[in-house]
Amino acid sequence: MTQQASDLFFYEGNQLDIVGITGTGLYTPKEFGIETRSASTGCYRGYIMRYEIKDNQLYMEGFWVKIAEGITPPAIMILPLHK
Repeated sequence: MTQQASDLFFYEGNQLDIVGITGTGLYTPKEFGIETRSASTGCYRGYIMRYEIKDNQLYMEGFWVKIAEGITPPAIMILPLHK
């Protein structure tokens, strides 16, 4: 099986991959009403999330997502995670 693209975490100028996490609390495109499509054999779930710590708060900094052609994704405001 192809290694899957991992979510990213940025802290103090360093980029880290988020892998092997179990549990809940981090956002996914589904929570914004976005249905993803497989982007490639290296990204079956169709998205990569980006998180960052600023002022001692965890933020969803953004994400890359593959959606069906002709679909316009919603506007999303980036706020601290309080999930």
